[in-house]
Amino acid sequence: MVKREENQGPGTEIMVCSEEEIRGDLLKDFNPYI
Repeated sequence: MVKREENQGPGTEIMVCSEEEIRGDLLKDFNPYI
């Protein structure tokens, strides 16, 4: 999984991500050839 909390302030974590970005990360986890 991509750790997006590194790009934002402490406490924001992954809550800021849109659903499309989360789906894209999940697809990349299951299919690394994308």
